[in-house]
Amino acid sequence: MEIAFGVLVIAAALIHVPPVVGALGPERVTAMYGVRADSPELALLLRHRAILFGILAGLLIACAWITDLRPAALTAALVSDTTFLALAHPATALNDPVRRVVRADIVSIALLLAAVVVALFG
Repeated sequence: MEIAFGVLVIAAALIHVPPVVGALGPERVTAMYGVRADSPELALLLRHRAILFGILAGLLIACAWITDLRPAALTAALVSDTTFLALAHPATALNDPVRRVVRADIVSIALLLAAVVVALFG
């Protein structure tokens, strides 16, 4: 079951890796999400968000081998993903790239919940 857990959390981690390129600059954010980071403040916030995704992905990968990290890693990822879905839910006019993020978060949540089941009952 350790292998199943590892595959599930690493797959979820890989979903969180692509946004890290947003740290390279506002033009990367525009390419990924179809939104323009016109102000330096917005660019800073979105680049910081990209770094946080890198940290989250790293934590998920690490928890595949370090069992003590599992509760924190799974909780952080599930809170991140479900919060985004909750915030995106009332928004009806999302562009295609952001809708793609919503779908990716749904997949990530499914993987993470499966990992929780494996960890608890596997």
